[in-house]
Formats: sequence, C-alpha cells, structure tokens
Amino acid sequence: MEKVVLEIKNVSKSFGRTKIIDNLTFSVNSGEIFGFLGPNGAGKTTTMKMVLGLIPFSDGDICINGYSIKKDFEKAMQNVGGIVENPDLYEYMTGYENLKLVARIYKVDKKRIDEIVDIVGLKEKIKLKVKKYSLGMKQRMSVALALIRNPKLLVLDEPTNGLDPVAIHELRDLLKDLAHNRGVCVFVSSHLLSEVELMCDRVGILDKGRLIKIEGLKNITEIKDKNDNEAIYKIITSDNKKAKDILVNNGYEVNDKKEALEVSIKKDKIDLLINIMLSNGITVYEFSIKKATLEEEYLNVTGGKINE
Repeated sequence: MEKVVLEIKNVSKSFGRTKIIDNLTFSVNSGEIFGFLGPNGAGKTTTMKMVLGLIPFSDGDICINGYSIKKDFEKAMQNVGGIVENPDLYEYMTGYENLKLVARIYKVDKKRIDEIVDIVGLKEKIKLKVKKYSLGMKQRMSVALALIRNPKLLVLDEPTNGLDPVAIHELRDLLKDLAHNRGVCVFVSSHLLSEVELMCDRVGILDKGRLIKIEGLKNITEIKDKNDNEAIYKIITSDNKKAKDILVNNGYEVNDKKEALEVSIKKDKIDLLINIMLSNGITVYEFSIKKATLEEEYLNVTGGKINE
C-alpha cells in the first residue's frame, strides 16, 4: 500500500520582500516518481533545497516519512537523499573509495555499499578512478551516494542535464527500479518534457512560486474522445499536400503538422475517409488516433513558457 513520504504543507519562502514560493501544498507517495516542472525561476530548485534542509522556509512545514523538518530535523533528514545542481565527487579517488568515505560518516557497512553498487549498475567500473567515468556514470555514482542511508525519499534536481540518450535511458531505468521495485519516493525536476513523460507517474507544474496543476501522466496522455466517439486522428500519406487538398474539398477540416495531417472525425466515418484517399491515388502509410502529450499540457497551463 502506498504511503505518503513527502508532505509539503502551505510552504512559502521569501528572500527579502520577494516571495519565491507561495503557499505550496502537495504530497508524494512511496513507489512513485513525481516530476516537478516549471519555467526557469519558478522556484523548483528552491523547493528542493527546502526539502533537503539546505535552506529554511518562511511559513508552513515539510514532513518526510512523517517527521517534520521544523520539529524533528534530524529524523526527517535520515529519510532523505538528494542531488541538487552539480554532484560533488572526489575524482582522484575510485568510485568505491567515494562510497566508503560517505559510508564511514554514516556508519554504513560494506554489505550496503555492495548492494548500492549493484543497484546503480557500476559493479564493473566501481574500482576505476572517478575522473575516468563518463558523465552518465558520474550521475549514477551521485545517486549511489544519495542512497547510502537507504532513504525513503530521493530528491534529484535536473539529473539528466548534459547526458547523452544512452545515459538518460540508463538513469531512467535506475529511477524506475528504485521507485517501482524498491518503494523509494522519487522527487525529480527536469526540463526534458519527453523524458518526464517516459519516466514519471505524476507531475506537478510550478509557475511563479505557485503550484498550478498536479496530474497523473496517464490522465494527461490518455486518448480523450469527443462527443459521439469523435477523436483526432494522425494521418501520414504518400503525398500529404495532395491528401489535404482532397480532404478539404470533401468537407473535412485538416490541420497540417508538416510531417502528418490531423483530422477530427467520428469512428464510423474512418472507412469513408480512407476510401476517398485511396480512390484518388493516395497511399495511407499511417492512420492512428492522436494522444495528448505532456508538452501540450505544459504549454497550455504555463502559457507557453518552458525556459525563460
């Protein structure tokens, strides 16, 4: 059964007279990956620093695994691990030596170190000096350090920045394993909306310090039929320009998306539409129902702001 691990309750943060975070309230459960989205300057990193106890909040409270940061700071921090901004690693040391150093501070035994090395997939490279690691390996090494104390909550600020597609894929699989198979609550921010769509279970969208939407990814990307089973279909043909002209002449409203056409029709009219194109010498390569995307939802609720 899912358990609330991170609870942010009416939290505000001001720097001088400027309010950066305004009455923020939401919770994140065990076993889920929660994506934290918003334009630059929205307050994502500030929120994550407050969750990690790196900066104080002005009002409200944050609880981690049931412990209040205000009232039980040490107990709350025992349940969280995180990476904010650039990970700090001793590059002249091996990966294993980096882990041993942190493990000694927290009195963690060798068995836990070996378990973490296996979890993050660095078993073959752990005895190499960190300076020889790729950026993706360094990021997984940073996650390993954050996992030393077996935290209930893992906080990651822009973990895919600068990573190549293979490294992003590896990190995504790692975070999914931690959340879905090991019950860790993963709280992650990212500007790569396509990656968030592949990785996260829910997202929260922040703008100017205010939470403007929380939604499950399945709810955002599910197919939404219009009334009378009408939906938008994506069509790719042997000649999209000619196909568009033919469909418009037959009374269809067509949206040209360059690589594909989009047409809103009822399900029982699909055969007629395809037959019209075939009878005019147009080959249909793809005909599929169009799903909503996280990017479309994000642009809609933020007014088109991704990076500002």
